Amino acid sequence: MLGRLHLGNEWRLLARHPLVWLALAGVTGFAGIIASGSPGPEGSDTVERLLRINLFVPSFILPFLAGAIGPIVFLREAEHGMREIVGSYPIIVRDWLAMRLGSGLALLLGACVLAQMAFLIVLAPNHFAELPRLIGYSLVWLLVIHLPSCLIWICLLARLRSTSGNA
Repeated sequence: MLGRLHLGNEWRLLARHPLVWLALAGVTGFAGIIASGSPGPEGSDTVERLLRINLFVPSFILPFLAGAIGPIVFLREAEHGMREIVGSYPIIVRDWLAMRLGSGLALLLGACVLAQMAFLIVLAPNHFAELPRLIGYSLVWLLVIHLPSCLIWICLLARLRSTSGNA
């Protein structure tokens, strides 16, 4: 059974990996640059502008982030030559996959939350009166746009891992 100990170990391992922190900082910085450099068409609503910059995340940020995070989440035993040692641990494949899928999905979704916060921080000073409405739309778009795209990317990475013959 997948317990708190397994998930805690997974999070401690990810939190100590420098590429995770670099990727999250890169996503936040890139999202801030996108939000500040995308004025939108004349007369467009702030919500429409936020939607336009939100569509950058699944199309431009998530592919690179998934490529950077994928080896950390799914290939770390193979990269460090410890597949036999980790394979001797008594965990069934379903629990292993659930742990890796869950941690990878949480990492990608956390990056999307950081991107949303960067969008809101850049847009808030000019549109402070609309901030509650922008936060509401951001939460909706996290569920409608970002969660499915994160789920697709992490499942694609898991599928590639399982077909590589090292699962």
